[in-house]
This record gives sequence, C-alpha cells and structure tokens, in this order.
Amino acid sequence: MNTNDINTENLETEAVAADTAETAAAAETPVPAEPEAEEAEKEAETADAAEKTADTPEPSKKPRLAFWKKLLIYCGVWLVLIGAACAVMWNVMEQYEAAQPWYAVEEYLHTSTQSAFYTALLSAYPDTQNPYEPIYEIAGDLSAKYGSTLTYSKLIREYTYETPVYLLQSGDTKLLKLTLTQGEKTGFLGLRGYRVRSTELVASELFELRSYGLVFPSGAEVQVNGKALSVDTIAAESAFTAFGSGDFTVCMLENFFERPTVKVVYAGIELTESGSGDFLFDYPEGKLRTLTITAPADAIVRIDGKRVSEYFRTETSVSEADPFGATVELCTYTVPTVSGEGLVTVTLDGVSLQAEQNENVWTAQPTIESCTVILPKDAVLYANGNAVDASCITAEDTVWSPAFEGVRNYPRAVTYTLSFYAQPELTAALSGTALVETQDGESIVFVQAADETLKETYSAQAIDFMNAYLYYTTQGYSNTRANLDAVKAHVANPSPLYTNLERSYIGYYYISPQKMTVESMTVDNFVPYGEDAFTCELSYKITLKNWVGETTEENTMRIAFTKSGGKFAPVNMLLAEE
Repeated sequence: MNTNDINTENLETEAVAADTAETAAAAETPVPAEPEAEEAEKEAETADAAEKTADTPEPSKKPRLAFWKKLLIYCGVWLVLIGAACAVMWNVMEQYEAAQPWYAVEEYLHTSTQSAFYTALLSAYPDTQNPYEPIYEIAGDLSAKYGSTLTYSKLIREYTYETPVYLLQSGDTKLLKLTLTQGEKTGFLGLRGYRVRSTELVASELFELRSYGLVFPSGAEVQVNGKALSVDTIAAESAFTAFGSGDFTVCMLENFFERPTVKVVYAGIELTESGSGDFLFDYPEGKLRTLTITAPADAIVRIDGKRVSEYFRTETSVSEADPFGATVELCTYTVPTVSGEGLVTVTLDGVSLQAEQNENVWTAQPTIESCTVILPKDAVLYANGNAVDASCITAEDTVWSPAFEGVRNYPRAVTYTLSFYAQPELTAALSGTALVETQDGESIVFVQAADETLKETYSAQAIDFMNAYLYYTTQGYSNTRANLDAVKAHVANPSPLYTNLERSYIGYYYISPQKMTVESMTVDNFVPYGEDAFTCELSYKITLKNWVGETTEENTMRIAFTKSGGKFAPVNMLLAEE
C-alpha cells in the first residue's frame, strides 16, 4: 500500500468534516433580524423555489420527446428513399417512352414535318415542266397549308416491330408514310429507340397532277396564273379538240396541282369562262355548243370527220341485255367544243352504225349479230346452259345437210335464227344425248356423234360403191354403159345421185380410157341423222396412167345414205368441204 495515498485521503476527509461542522454551527446559531427583512427573505425564497420548479422538467416528459425525435428521423429516411425510388422510376419511364415508335413520330411532328413534306413533294415531282406553276412554289404552299396540323395512325398491314410504319394525314387528306427503324441501345436499361428511316409521299387526289383543256377565240390575249400563254403550250398536241368551223385556238394546260387562274381578253373585252372542268372562253356572241354522244365503247366516234378522243368520255354504262343475257359496254362523250353543224358518225370494226340525233344528243345502237342453227326436230337447243325459246324457230322443215338436198323423205330438222350482241355458247341434246356441233356452210349444225356400228356395217358398202364410181369415171368409152350400170346398182333410185349418174353418161362416153391404180381408200366419220339416214366421209388416192403420162388424184367425199326397203343405199355425194 502507498503511504502517500493514505495521508492525502485523510487530509481531504478532515477538511470536509471541518467545513460541515462550521456550517452546522452557523445554522444552529440564531441571528436576530428585522420583520421587514424577514418578509423580503421569505419572498425571495418563494421566488427561487418557483424558478427551480419551472427550470426542472418533470420526469414523465423526457420519454415523449425522444419518441418524436426518432419518428421524425425515421420518416425523413423513408422520404429520402421514396424520392430516390421515384427519381429512378421517372428515369425508367422516360427511357421506356423514348424507346416507343410513337415517341419518334411525335418528335418528328414537332421538328421536321413541314420540311419533310416539302422535300417529299420535290422528290416525287422533281420537275413538272410547268412554267405557270413551278413545283417549288406549290410545294411550299402545300407544306404550309397541310404540314402544320397533322395526326398519325398505324398502317397495320405494313407495321412490324422492327420497322413500324405510320400514316400522317391532315384531316381526311393522306400526306406522308413514315417508316421507322430501331437505333442503338441507350440508357442503363439498354432499350433501343426508333428513328425515321424514310418518308414517302402518299398518292391521293390532292397530289395528282391534272391537265385542263383551254379553248379561246384565235387572236385573244391569254394569261395563266398571271403569266402570258406561251407558244409552246399552244403548239402541243393534245386530246382536247375544237370541232366545226369556228376560229378557235385549243391547247392543254398540263401538270397542275391546283386549278390555275386563266384570263382571256378578246378585242379589249375580258371573256367569261364557261365549263365545269376545262376552260372554255367563247366569243361574246357565243358559238360553242355541247354535244352528248352515246356509242359502243369500241366504236370510233367522229364529229365533222374529226375523231373524238377519250378525253371527252364522261360516263360508262351497259346496254339492255339481249335474249341470252349479253350486254354491250356503252360510253357517253360530252363534247363542249363544237361549233357549226356538228355531224356525228360512228363506226365499229369498219362498219358504220346508225346514229340517231335528238337536238344535241346522239345515240348509236350497238351491233346486232345473228346466226342460224340447224338441229333435229325433236332436239333441244341450249344457249349458255339455258333452253332457247321455241319462238326463235324460223323453219320447222329444214334439210338437215346439203348432202340431202333433193332426197325424197330426207331427215327433217328445225332452224333457229338467233340475234345477239355476243354469240352465246350453244349446245344441243336429243333424248338426253348430247349432239355434236359442226359447221355446215354459214349455219351451225348439231348432229349425233359418229357411230362405230354404222362404220363396221357399211364401210365395205361405201368402198365398193366408190370403186365402181372411180372405175366408171376413168375408163371413158371403154364399156361405158356397163361401167355406169355397175355404179347404179349400188345407188338408190330415185335419188339425186342416180339422176346425176344418168346425165354423166355422154360426158364420159367420149373420154379416153386410163389405167387406174387404187393407192388407198378409207372411210370414216359415220354420222347418223335419225334412224333412216347417215353420212360418211371416204378418202381415196388413185394413180392414173395414160398416153400423156401418170397423174395422182386424191379427194375426200361425203356420201349420204338413206334407208329404202330396209336397206341403206347412197343417195348423194359431195366433196367433204362443200
């Protein structure tokens, strides 16, 4: 133990004890005081006590203050965190919006629309060669007019995620098509924004280049959009024409976006423009009139010998249907530039059509064609799949084929005469069996299909007849009567063929004989005409040799057979092409 430490502690204790003893003695010793001094001393003590009471906090208020401090700190921390989160979310949303296609379109509308519209117009129409309406002027006017108030919408058919496509329009007027493409990744999210890749002018009526006809009295002064009409414009060939005897100058005003302003002064008088589409300036006394012409679309229409171009075509219609439902396309021409008589002529495929006039209206009827159709008496004729009315039958006792001309009890047929704009598709049937269409002269003939049974049965008979006939016609005066009788033995009597053979006797009687060699002979195409008649075609090739030399003869003959007494026999013979 350290002695110095012990002594020091005793000395401090003794000093404290002495001070305490002195304080106690002073307190026990009464000090006399005056009454006023005592009252003042009491008031001072009371004031000190109140002041101490006010300065000293109550023990219950200390915990409440600490709670509110902690709450404020807690709330402050949360507010900081929420603010930071909101800032991050706001940035994310801005990056997301900036990466959407519509954001690029909105930016484009705010920055580049008018200039892009102007550029697109110049690109689509770099030089219209119109001295009265320069393209740069009209492009500026149109871009200022339409380029400031635009809306946009998706073009669904062309829109894809990689290349979105939008349509810009002003009201109902379509202006531009924007095609977007994705750019590079940006921001901490790595989103890819869009930018405008191309701008295309959308075709609409507003931006179609139009042309206008201009007619005015020759010698007048003309201004177009304030500029004098140039000689080049007048000399240009065009479809706009003046007809008749009036002294008018005609030209075309071409490649205009907007209808120009035209001023015409003649003999010091400013003429009034008439006409809805073109510019018509007539003399003060008026010489021009309007003709309306209706004619088939393929026809050539002329007024006073000058052809009317399609420029004056104003309407297309169709004629009334023919009995088979066919119609003809009709065109109406409205020609406001006619002076003088104005005689209208119409031709179609080189054939003149009759044009009827009713004051200033002309009408040319479409061409009506016709054909005759021959078919068996009990057969049914169909046009475009519909049965033809019996009212179209013009003959009920028709010779079915020229091969049966003059034949007694020839097979009967009926003749239909059909009138139409366009020939219908014709078919026919007999007792439910389809007939075969052939051309016989100018008529259409429906016959039964070739019969193989007839071919097998009568081929030999046809060949025997033809051999006898050829021998008769080539042997001349060598046993002429016997040769003729051999042929007649194969032929029905009476018949046109029998009669013709009899008449040919004298002709062959004076012909020198020839040596005949049959090279080939075939028979085919057996066509039945009912149960009692048929035709066939026989082709032969023979070599003839006489004192002059050797010749070859070949033909195809159509032979008609009819039944008589239960047997078939030839009744007529013609060249197959007849």
